[in-house]
Amino acid sequence: MSADIPTQADFQLLPRRKYDPDHCHTWEHFGGRTLDEAYVVFRENPLRYPEDLMWMVPKPFCFYLPVALRYLQSAEASGDSDIISCLASDIEFHFSCGHDIQAAFPCIQAICDYVLSHYSEYDVIEEIYGNLRPRCEGLRKKTWEQGAV
Repeated sequence: MSADIPTQADFQLLPRRKYDPDHCHTWEHFGGRTLDEAYVVFRENPLRYPEDLMWMVPKPFCFYLPVALRYLQSAEASGDSDIISCLASDIEFHFSCGHDIQAAFPCIQAICDYVLSHYSEYDVIEEIYGNLRPRCEGLRKKTWEQGAV
């Protein structure tokens, strides 16, 4: 992963649409921020900002995904089963779109490993989300199969 903070141009979809609301929101929330600055934003509303990760194009997604891992590893994430489901959906979305997110594979691995080893701490409501372990295991396996980790 590049250590360079993604620019506004890095957030653009190609071909560029006249108005791209998803780009505008992701840029407003994360654009130009360091990982520490983005973490402050993310933890203000960890239910809202994971959606931004879904709509980011690959470069900003790969750059900012460690913010979600940092949140998952914090005491603030205790009991937050929403974040696991949201992150799994974000990552699955990028895979389903065929995005090149290989730079994020180590972070995806770390997210999956951490969630699986601390699963009980998130108080997953299986009536809502089902068992999220197979999703994490599947994402971890997909990164292995694609040979980047």
